[in-house]
Amino acid sequence: MVMAWPSPWARRHRHFPTVLVACPILLLAGKQDMSSLQGCCTLCSILMLVGGNLGVLVKIHQDSINGTEGQSVLLPVSYRFDGAPRFPMKIVWNSSNMRDELVTCSVLNCSLGARGAPSSCSAQTFYHTTYRGRTQLFPENGSLLLSDLQLSDSGVYSVTFKPSPQSWHITLTVHEQHSTPEHPGGNLGVLVKIHQDSINGTEGQSVLLPVSYRFDGAPRFPMKIVWNSSNMRDELVTCSVLSCSLGARGAPSSCSAQTFYHTTYRGRTQLFPENGSLLLSDLQLSDSGVYSVTFKPSPQSWHITLTVHEQRSTPEHPDNKDPASTRYYVIGICSSVSLLLLFLLFCCIRRWGVARQQKRRIIQQQQVSSVEESHMESTVATDMATIYARIGDSFEQSRQRPAPEVVYTSLTSPGPPQQDTGLYHLLV
Repeated sequence: MVMAWPSPWARRHRHFPTVLVACPILLLAGKQDMSSLQGCCTLCSILMLVGGNLGVLVKIHQDSINGTEGQSVLLPVSYRFDGAPRFPMKIVWNSSNMRDELVTCSVLNCSLGARGAPSSCSAQTFYHTTYRGRTQLFPENGSLLLSDLQLSDSGVYSVTFKPSPQSWHITLTVHEQHSTPEHPGGNLGVLVKIHQDSINGTEGQSVLLPVSYRFDGAPRFPMKIVWNSSNMRDELVTCSVLSCSLGARGAPSSCSAQTFYHTTYRGRTQLFPENGSLLLSDLQLSDSGVYSVTFKPSPQSWHITLTVHEQRSTPEHPDNKDPASTRYYVIGICSSVSLLLLFLLFCCIRRWGVARQQKRRIIQQQQVSSVEESHMESTVATDMATIYARIGDSFEQSRQRPAPEVVYTSLTSPGPPQQDTGLYHLLV
């Protein structure tokens, strides 16, 4: 039989789920044993909670994000391993607008960097048909990119790192696109919009430099989208947009393009030709600077200032700066948990053994008492028989038997004559 109790410590901390831990029930007599067993199982659940949260440390950089219709937005998340990783690990995104899972990513393997930060992950990602072509998940940090935003995309998005049931939530609000802030992009008839001119990022995470454009007239292809950085002389990204489908108000979609990335940023950058936004992944402190985008052949540029901050420990997930001390810390806690579990098992087995000994003693006492009772009954019967015998002997001894006497008499029997007649004696 199996019983489960939720941990009281988990109830007091809402950001930790209630974990059910199965414990075997020993058939012990008495309510005191059951209450002790329940206490043991509650302690086991607390230990499992503490051990379960040592695996993956998750951080939400923004719990509320604003987006613009037709543009892209990044839901920023990051995680790192606090100990030996367990693969495969699932990253699941859900939306309040749908019942099914939005994105499911099975992370098969990752290289671990400083402080357990994953990099170069191999994964299998599955997107829901409703959002297919408009979503992209990055297994190195778990962030989700939503492109071609629609007003119906507004809602609460949650991410879960399974097998842990805990979820983290981000609220997305999509606003209607207005034409007032757009700037003409030369004689190409391109209207460009910068959604944020100053953006903050965190070391090791991802950030989106949001830009959007639309054609104010007949488009001319090919068109070049060029990104530059104040940290380097060469062009950071060059994208040649060959063709696009035009939607409402000249918004491009389903563009075919050829994109070239600088070797310094290759593998860490991605440009979206449908809006011109640039995604920077695995941020470094040296990435801080001014980034500019140009829609050539127009010489006009638009600038965005990026500031990358050092990753620091948060109150929810304390961090150690020394990876070696972190490993020793985890090993120490795991050893303590194992010893406590063994101690609890020993206590349960000992209580079970004590209960069995008590039961054996009770049975032996009952057997001894029954033997004594039967012996007493037989002894009483024997004593009664002896008493009766003694009483009979006493009666027989009290009677006096008379002494034998010799009586002489003469007997004459009628019979034929000439028979011998003599004296006979009879002992009376």
